[in-house]
Amino acid sequence: MAAETSNMFSSKTIPKIRSKDINVTVVEEFLNQPDNKVNMIVSDLDLPFSNYTTLLCMAVQNSDEELIDYLIHRKADVNYNSPYGNQSPLFTAVVKGNTKLFKKLYHLGANIDLSSPKDSLM
Repeated sequence: MAAETSNMFSSKTIPKIRSKDINVTVVEEFLNQPDNKVNMIVSDLDLPFSNYTTLLCMAVQNSDEELIDYLIHRKADVNYNSPYGNQSPLFTAVVKGNTKLFKKLYHLGANIDLSSPKDSLM
């Protein structure tokens, strides 16, 4: 399973998920658990450092359009920044150089004026 099960569904902990393993089925199962919300902060276990992000940012990072569409259908906020890293889905698309996803998110209402991470080179 792509998500770590120990304390994963506790509202007192940040869920830990492997971004390389997420897909619509895994996310649907995750979101059907009590207390899990589409815009909640999750921790990406596939990174060598603590990275707190959203499911939508993970989907953009993976260029997974099917998962992006699913999350948008579930009312994911295209402008939601992680309070831990100030990372928006649009910024993630820019960093990846994915103009197709940038345009898609922009047309879905993503705000290009949101601030980028403080340590960004952009």
